[in-house]
Amino acid sequence: MIDSHWNELLDRAGRVVRERLGELPENAVVLGSGLGPLADELQGSRRLAVSEIPGHPLPRVHGHAGMWVVGSLGGAPVLALQGRSHFYEGYSMQEVTFATVLLHRLGVKRLIVTNAAGAASPRLHPGDLMLITGIINLFWHQPSWRTDVPRSEPLDPALMEVAERAAAARGILLQRGFLAPSSGPSYETAAEIRMVQGVGGDAACMSTVPEILAAGQIGLRVVGISCITNYGTGISGEPLDHREVIETADRVAARFRMLVSGILAIFHQERP
Repeated sequence: MIDSHWNELLDRAGRVVRERLGELPENAVVLGSGLGPLADELQGSRRLAVSEIPGHPLPRVHGHAGMWVVGSLGGAPVLALQGRSHFYEGYSMQEVTFATVLLHRLGVKRLIVTNAAGAASPRLHPGDLMLITGIINLFWHQPSWRTDVPRSEPLDPALMEVAERAAAARGILLQRGFLAPSSGPSYETAAEIRMVQGVGGDAACMSTVPEILAAGQIGLRVVGISCITNYGTGISGEPLDHREVIETADRVAARFRMLVSGILAIFHQERP
């Protein structure tokens, strides 16, 4: 069960969000590094800075604007979270996943989580989009919003099937793979990328999995998409730079928008 401290913060945050944004759509998307501009394309948008939401941690990383945006994409209502906070910024797992739990309390039923990730598998390349089909939690711990939920697969198979249908309908190649996050803030070493490969990981990142785990604990249906923005250390021989992440995300923005728009359209029409 959620303790009284977090319950109070969630209640206060919920009141602010309802007052400023009204009733939320059933569907939400978390936009990772370099993917935030999608929120600027929403029609009829209403905005709320996370700095005004009690208990919500403030993102401090370039490419994470810290804004909740309600609007529609391709006619489908959606709440877009423009950026996220990270464990490596000094926040606890509870703080990092606060928004996930708040979304569920406010009536969101389906959550798309996205991120920028580095390729560990040789079949993945910068510019690829990858459906997250499994997670390998290299944070070594996780949020604990509920203690009565046995560990299971939190990613929703029916929502994964929707993502693949949306990609196929738009001619988008959607890779599949396991996501293996570490705490950051530095990129993984070449030896760590070999470890990720050794345990079956296809892509590495520093986020997203806490949100997936929290969603599984509270019963929020979740599906994840990674934008492969760089090769993992030691694969290409080139040094890594956050600018490369942002530049690659910009390059695939049109395909990413098409995919998210397609997923949301099916969510809106079919309510899977």
